[in-house]
Amino acid sequence: MKKTFSLMWFIAIPFMLSIVSCNKDNAPENPPVSKGDETVQNIVQALEDNEEVSGFVEVLKKINLSDINEDKLTVFAVKNLTAAKTSRSTMLDSVSIKRHIAVGSYSKSQLTDGLVLKSVNDENLYISRTGDDVAVNGVEIEGEEIAVGNSFVYVVPEVFESIDTPIIREDSLIAVRDLWNYEMKTFADQSFTLEASLTTGQYGTTFNEITTLSERYWNTALNAIRNGEKYLAQIADMESAKGLSDTITLDLALVKAQMFAYYGTYISDNRACKMDDYEAWCNKLIAELPTAMSNASSLLLAKASLCNAKYDEAKNLCKKLIASGMLKLSDSPYIYEPENLWRGYDDIIMSGDGGLTPMYPLLSREAYLIEGLAEYGLGNTSEAIETLSILNTAYQGDAISEDESININTFLFYMRSTGGMYPYYRILTNMNNILDFSYPEVEGFDESKHLLLPIPESALREFAIEQNPGY
Repeated sequence: MKKTFSLMWFIAIPFMLSIVSCNKDNAPENPPVSKGDETVQNIVQALEDNEEVSGFVEVLKKINLSDINEDKLTVFAVKNLTAAKTSRSTMLDSVSIKRHIAVGSYSKSQLTDGLVLKSVNDENLYISRTGDDVAVNGVEIEGEEIAVGNSFVYVVPEVFESIDTPIIREDSLIAVRDLWNYEMKTFADQSFTLEASLTTGQYGTTFNEITTLSERYWNTALNAIRNGEKYLAQIADMESAKGLSDTITLDLALVKAQMFAYYGTYISDNRACKMDDYEAWCNKLIAELPTAMSNASSLLLAKASLCNAKYDEAKNLCKKLIASGMLKLSDSPYIYEPENLWRGYDDIIMSGDGGLTPMYPLLSREAYLIEGLAEYGLGNTSEAIETLSILNTAYQGDAISEDESININTFLFYMRSTGGMYPYYRILTNMNNILDFSYPEVEGFDESKHLLLPIPESALREFAIEQNPGY
């Protein structure tokens, strides 16, 4: 038996050796170290003896950057956290530490105000700078850069929080103002384009394209609202930002009013809102904003009220505005500047000489038009004619007698190029038995469904909104 076992063992050895040999041949080689991992290893070695960042180094040793093929990194090493720091900061771990490693190497002089770095986990890191003081996501860098090969290392006192917009400092308000002005100019441009497309067929537009037009406008308005609300939250505690805060607030009231007029809803605080929401918010603005801004808020609320067939509210708001003596009418429907109730947005409308002129979305003439239409809606024909006659005679037209049919298209023309003309067609559907007006003569227009715009499918899902009728 023993002899048999020995023989079998002798036969098995070559077979086993061949298996071992095959396994050795097929065994995967250790993957090459990536540039990212190699760079991090060099940084670990450079920081190994720095006791104040020992915790950061221990976590840094454990992360895997095999998918990063970069030998130039900028690392923000966090000092060991004290009890005082942990109350604001998140704890450092293998996930949050990647927020502290930016792709590319930046010396301190290259960390300029407004610069946005990209971390290895694809988050934005926002740089703000005053003189030699540099902050990342609101956390100030301590000392100077440490060069490690092709990379730079900085020491910071706290773990960075993940943020989706820059931290705004007192000295950065001018940049915020410029960003917001650009945001509103973009919105004004879309408003003018949409109005021109839907009322005149400009750019060769037909109503077969209304879904594309509507989606573009919705997204522009929603983007403006979201960015405006973020800016307001960030500058809320800055005393020097009061003027900018009021400006953004009133601009948002305009965007929301336009959105409500076109869709029957608007978005605020990431939810779909209706007339009651807008009315409560505007009444707050009327009470709290300076007089000129308060008047503009009143006119926006009047228009929203008219859209919602709240004729008494719309009429009373406009009568009060007109009675204040603060509204001026120009002597021509083509001259807007004297009537401007709120700031215009430059370089929007093509002029006859090939240049670009401003768009004024909130004019005195709209108060007279809204009051006149509200009076019609209430059955007060004489009062309506009286109000519209004031507007007509101001523009060198004739006074209107009570026995003539009112062609309201004349008054709609007075609203041309304000970005808000089209919603009046929706308003006038409730008055077509007493007013003479015609719908847009644009191919594909269908009165039964096009007076409100279609809400994009993505918004229906995101905000749980019902689609407008006809779509």
